Amino acid sequence: MAKDDNSQSSGGSHLSTTADVFSTRIQRRKKEHAEQEDAKQQQDHERHAQMLDVMSSIRRSLQDIVHINLGQSFFFNLNVDDFEGWPRLTVQLRSAMRDPGDLPVLQISAHDRHSLGTIQIFDSANQIQNRLSIEEPGAGKKLPSLLRKMCREYLDRVTELILQLEKKEQQALAALDSQISLPEVTMEALAERKHGHISADFISDALPGQTDFEQLATLDEVELLSIPDYDQPAEAGAGVKKPK
Repeated sequence: MAKDDNSQSSGGSHLSTTADVFSTRIQRRKKEHAEQEDAKQQQDHERHAQMLDVMSSIRRSLQDIVHINLGQSFFFNLNVDDFEGWPRLTVQLRSAMRDPGDLPVLQISAHDRHSLGTIQIFDSANQIQNRLSIEEPGAGKKLPSLLRKMCREYLDRVTELILQLEKKEQQALAALDSQISLPEVTMEALAERKHGHISADFISDALPGQTDFEQLATLDEVELLSIPDYDQPAEAGAGVKKPK
């Protein structure tokens, strides 16, 4: 019996040692995991802060584009919102005469899928989309260069579009003017309409080149017409009688 007790005592001591080793190991693993999580959270926090700084810098740069003078019919608008919890910047061409959905936009957004810290740039005018991770080597220099390139391409396309639309509007206005155009009215015509047309010969039947005085009868002609000649015999049938 003493031997069996010793055997059980010996076996128990071996399990106790195993349990102690396992307990120590699991505690060490938990500590390492916690440290890794803390490090990952710290990295995520630093990356997210960097992404927000980048988007804030881009927003300030886009203000220069918004202030570009596009004339009386068009202008730029900068819209700031968020998408899936991340900031989104949208430069949109606007016009009071057109639906905003018909005009192109330049959109810059951010997301952290796969912990890459991605900045995405979309140009709807040219249907171009580019993205860059801030975790890439040299991203601090690549991103400004990429942004400038895409802004220039967007502005070039917008310039062409504005010229095309303004030309169509001018052609439409010209066609409308030709349909409702009024005859040209001179100052002389306006005066005639106001006072009536006055002709120089409305009381005279003078021939061209003949004055009104030339139309009057002479003195001899008047006397011949009004005083009969009694010394001349009356013509037959004239019925002229001498006074008694």
